[in-house]
Amino acid sequence: MSKKQAVSPPASRGAACRVTLSLPAGVTRQLDELVAAGIHSNRSQAAAKLLAGALIGGARPTGHQVLAGTVTLTYRHDKRGVEATLAKIQHTWLKEVVSSQRVHLSRGQTLEVILLQAPGPVLRRIADELIACKGVENGQLYICSEVLPPLH
Repeated sequence: MSKKQAVSPPASRGAACRVTLSLPAGVTRQLDELVAAGIHSNRSQAAAKLLAGALIGGARPTGHQVLAGTVTLTYRHDKRGVEATLAKIQHTWLKEVVSSQRVHLSRGQTLEVILLQAPGPVLRRIADELIACKGVENGQLYICSEVLPPLH
């Protein structure tokens, strides 16, 4: 940062701050496609929502606040033992697993989405266990900024 640039104090929640980013041309085209499709009203809104989602999803949540989250997995269902291992992990965390849904895709692939509710560090631990399973090809935890109403 040069001496000429002033650092402003953090704005209050909800206030906008101007940030200048340099993006690869392909990323800029994709942002423009989101705007053209009507998904976002402008580049700034698109970038802000995408960044906020990435920051929430990539954060290592701390504290004991109960949060909602989903773990999305893809795996080959013909890979020996993967479904049984995923089921065993979900049974281990029975109180935290709200529901799960599997969809069989083409070429032997399965997409599974698992809805969780737990304190942030527990969400991360469960997701790490599921994603690390042998046979899981892709996995991601998304932590929602809102919580589910109490289930009991």
